[in-house]
Amino acid sequence: MMVPLPSGVYFQDMSGSVPEVKLRSSPESPIIDPHLSPDGSLVAYVRDDELFVLDLRGGEPRKLTYCAKENGKTHGLAEYIAQEEMDRKVGFWWSPDSKHIAFAEVDSSGIPSYRIMHQGKSSVGSDAQEDHPYPFAGGLNAKVRIGVVSVCGEGITWMDLQCGGSDRADKDNEYLARVNWMPDNALMIQVLNRSHTKLKILKFDIVTGQKETVLEEEQDIWITLHDCFMPLEKGVGKFAGGFIWASDKDGFRHLYLHDKNGACLGPITQGNWMVEQIVGVNENAGIVYFTGTVDGPLESNLYCTSLFQDWNLPLQSPKRLTHGQGNMQLFLIIKCREIIQISAKDGTILYGALYEPDSIKFGPPPYKTLISVYGGPTVQSVCDSWINTVDMRAQYLRNKGILVWKLDNRGTSRRGLKFESFLKHNIGCVDAEDQFTGAEWLIKQGLSKPGHIGLYGWSYGGFLSALSLARFPDTFTCAVSGAPVSAWDGYDTFYTEKYLGLPLENSGASTTPPSCTMFTI
Repeated sequence: MMVPLPSGVYFQDMSGSVPEVKLRSSPESPIIDPHLSPDGSLVAYVRDDELFVLDLRGGEPRKLTYCAKENGKTHGLAEYIAQEEMDRKVGFWWSPDSKHIAFAEVDSSGIPSYRIMHQGKSSVGSDAQEDHPYPFAGGLNAKVRIGVVSVCGEGITWMDLQCGGSDRADKDNEYLARVNWMPDNALMIQVLNRSHTKLKILKFDIVTGQKETVLEEEQDIWITLHDCFMPLEKGVGKFAGGFIWASDKDGFRHLYLHDKNGACLGPITQGNWMVEQIVGVNENAGIVYFTGTVDGPLESNLYCTSLFQDWNLPLQSPKRLTHGQGNMQLFLIIKCREIIQISAKDGTILYGALYEPDSIKFGPPPYKTLISVYGGPTVQSVCDSWINTVDMRAQYLRNKGILVWKLDNRGTSRRGLKFESFLKHNIGCVDAEDQFTGAEWLIKQGLSKPGHIGLYGWSYGGFLSALSLARFPDTFTCAVSGAPVSAWDGYDTFYTEKYLGLPLENSGASTTPPSCTMFTI
């Protein structure tokens, strides 16, 4: 067992012996992101912006890459945008045979530094500030390319690919999204264009670095990245070397079987629900396991289905493997949370969660009300889960006689691409209007009254709290706006441009009335 700690990387066998430190770390030269090789004999890690490998059977660490810091680059680390927005935390990947490592070289030198001041520091100068490259909307992204190096340190082969930067003709390769190894040691790299409308899966020969396009997807709305890529070592029937891929092309994320050349053989799942994650594949039995929303968008369950689908017949229905309603049943031991269904102004079904004070203790409604807001893309706040029930802030406020309400407006996640697309070039519009609709419902039910309703939220929720107060001041009386985006031209490239487009393409929005997408608080 490997345990990374600030003082070093510790290893312990399962006999219960005293942990042994194999690698010492320090604040001046920390060990970052250690990963064991698939065969368990080696550990790779990043130190001082370079990639290293250590043989656990003995010997000294071996440095695999060079000259990063001198050239303003990093080797083996994910760039800021990848970590913050693409849910890709890693910058190097072990090959299945434990003989090679693919790694990212990141060059952020073209991105202007942004200074962060530490307010309240007694010192001044460098001790009270940090400088970081931050890619503002409309600006340059980091340059990223992929190299493959042998663990013996026998030189680097660079793949025929560069993402980001400005000195290239192919603008389809703006973001390095995902990297996967195939069982035959081919490298599969997903790249996304700047407007988030085209994704390609490229297959690389790690000896020559040459590439071929295996799969290409385009969406008018946007493509949301995921981790539902699964190589098939044995293949399905005669389709050896193929892979499973998930796509939103029918409006909901579903699994599809592809052969080794990328051709889509047919769907594995389908319906007005979405697959969330592939949990595993039993190739011998021809079964894929996944989590999804088959039983409704408020739930998450484990399912399995067959890879051996007959595409001349209706697909087999997935088999549910988890039991009970919702994510967990423990919510039954805590009172007052209730899930409500209401309609948006266009008839779209919305879900809300109600935390109502004890009427015996606090009397009948209406109550002072606080609306807990997020409302942005890729997040769901209302679901049938234990986590939703034990929202300590909501329960605390409820126990003080304050009604708490949550609503997932149009644009939030787990409802399919059409539901999410309401926010495209429309941030601050339907989301705020749906929060207002939720408040109107509370008032009509006699639970709340105008002028006695506040909002609170963080990040996108901070933005939406302040914006809803500004747009509907007769209904909302106050807002606690935590870490809000107060002007979208000050946010990063990946997130902002996905939902609002490039600033030059949407320059008139900032002068549009309250329904604008670039509303500035």
